[in-house]
Amino acid sequence: MKLDSNVIFADLIEIRKSCGAALAPVTPINITVDSLKTGKAEINLNYFLIYRAESGMNFHFMKCGEIRKFETPNQYLDWLKSYRFTNNTSGLFEVYTNLKNKSKKDRKKILSEEPKLKKLHVCGKCISEWNELQTGIILNNVTFNINEFFDYCDKNPHLSQYFSQYLIDSNFIEKHKIFSSTVRNDYPYSWKYLTNIYRAAKNYQCKICGVDLQQNGLEVQQIINQLQKSKINFSDYEINLNQCLNDLQKLGFDSTPYWKKYKGIILTHHVNGNHFDVHPENMRVICKKCHSEIHKDTKDISPTVKENTIITTLLIIQKAIEIAKIKLKFNPY
Repeated sequence: MKLDSNVIFADLIEIRKSCGAALAPVTPINITVDSLKTGKAEINLNYFLIYRAESGMNFHFMKCGEIRKFETPNQYLDWLKSYRFTNNTSGLFEVYTNLKNKSKKDRKKILSEEPKLKKLHVCGKCISEWNELQTGIILNNVTFNINEFFDYCDKNPHLSQYFSQYLIDSNFIEKHKIFSSTVRNDYPYSWKYLTNIYRAAKNYQCKICGVDLQQNGLEVQQIINQLQKSKINFSDYEINLNQCLNDLQKLGFDSTPYWKKYKGIILTHHVNGNHFDVHPENMRVICKKCHSEIHKDTKDISPTVKENTIITTLLIIQKAIEIAKIKLKFNPY
């Protein structure tokens, strides 16, 4: 039997108890918080989490009663303003703290600043309502870890019947127009957050030309020096390593990754041009040079001289590395 998405689970629980019906036997799995990572953000491209950025109390992984009550039209806009939707599954969320009892002016100032990362607890209603579904998984709000939960779901196809109906997937986002043009100039409410973790998940590498922008100047300098010591005559391949070294030296050699040193050099491109369509198949991580080629007839977003130098030079070096790998089984990393 397929339940209506607006079903009240509390009522079903009472009916089951009044009938004296027992829950079907389930096989519990051990979901712990030991694997929580505080470094590079993890990302799940299939499902979203919902949380209130202005309070930072807990996060939701399914459409529990707390979320369903906001689906009425008169509460829709307030919902968009107060909640964020993210597919970052690191366990850390961007929230604004110290908003309680603040004046409107002070709240506005705090909200204009960068949010802080905070570990949030999973919603108790999400846990209890999932357990009532009799999926074969018993969850515990103390030991719950979202990555292990999603991994388990992905490895057990029999659970797919619950996904679209109960989990917060891309269809839910599209149905309720979560990323409506009424929010933040045609981009998703959490676009800055989403694009940051999406680019990190793709290792800041351009999908089109392949330039790797997570490298830094010191690393590249060392690679060039190693290539120059090899016995390969790179001029036969129209590669001038001295010129590469000189071009990058003008920009300075330091430990800051190029994507971070030159913000905007690596972007998230929307394939269909719809900025609020954040389905994985609609997003591509590409460098600014490739992005300008795509939009050359519609907008002037060409890379700066420095950005163009970095992208062009890194591609030449990557070509030299490939040649060295073939000839000398050379690996600079």
